[in-house]
Amino acid sequence: MACGLIVEQGLSSALIVEDDVILPDDIDQILDSLESEIRQDDVISIYNRTMSIEKFSSFNAIEVGKRQIVCPLEARVMRTAAAYVIGKKTAEGISRINNPVKYVADDWQAFYEIGAVSRYRLLHPIPVKLWPFVSTLSYDSTSTAHSLIRHALSLIPFNQQLRQFRRAMIVKRREKNIRIVDEPSKFSL
Repeated sequence: MACGLIVEQGLSSALIVEDDVILPDDIDQILDSLESEIRQDDVISIYNRTMSIEKFSSFNAIEVGKRQIVCPLEARVMRTAAAYVIGKKTAEGISRINNPVKYVADDWQAFYEIGAVSRYRLLHPIPVKLWPFVSTLSYDSTSTAHSLIRHALSLIPFNQQLRQFRRAMIVKRREKNIRIVDEPSKFSL
């Protein structure tokens, strides 16, 4: 578990990314800027997608180059563990509470409710993108005629391209669901 390694190595903060992340060319400058802004009880997401339109507070926002660090109005809108910077105290909390693993890595609402995380923030506009590749996870374990036909169709290159295009459009649409508002957030204190 990444949080356990952060604690073991005595790091004050760290960047955690998943394997389908495309980091921007200026990631070094972004991380240098975030290093001076990250608190020990912090999670600063550099990628977040929401299923619907969600509000993020610019109240007490911190300017980071052409971006700003904003706060969600609710923990539940933090939707992914694709790419984020985490402070030592938060890594300790998640490592302690989630060892053995009880929660998936992106269950930020649960981590907040049980006290492992006390503060969420988001770098906006989001600098990170995701590869829209087809998942290797199989969610359909049945061998019905319907699932076998669907699987066979998914192997056709043109259908793969269509699925990849569709996923890219869904990701792009979800990235636009972030609405910046000038309202205080419990995370902006």
